[in-house]
Amino acid sequence: MQTSKASLLNVLIAAALFAAAAIATPAGAQEPNIQQPNTCSTASDCAVGEFCDTTPKCPGNGAKGMCRRKPSVCTDQYLPVTGCNGRVYSNACVAASDGQPNTGPIKRDSTSSLHREQKPGVTPPHA
Repeated sequence: MQTSKASLLNVLIAAALFAAAAIATPAGAQEPNIQQPNTCSTASDCAVGEFCDTTPKCPGNGAKGMCRRKPSVCTDQYLPVTGCNGRVYSNACVAASDGQPNTGPIKRDSTSSLHREQKPGVTPPHA
């Protein structure tokens, strides 16, 4: 008999919680507005702690990107990229943490020196 009273009590509590949730949420209410990333052309279009990610292009000349939060932690993985400021970063995350979109991965040629595939409007960094 105790078990059936406990089960009934659990059912009543669950029903009360369900009813309370239904009352607290007005009909037709939508999920909370999860802010989507803003489009941007320059870093000044973004909030503090964000950068304008236009990868694989650099800002300007009509390039559009998305405001993204600057990462606070990155791996040590070495996949070098060139930031739009001309600096070489160990990987895209490190560039982003410095607020820099990047122009893509740096390739190694047969002599193992770093070089970039030439893209229109992109000047390779000088080593």
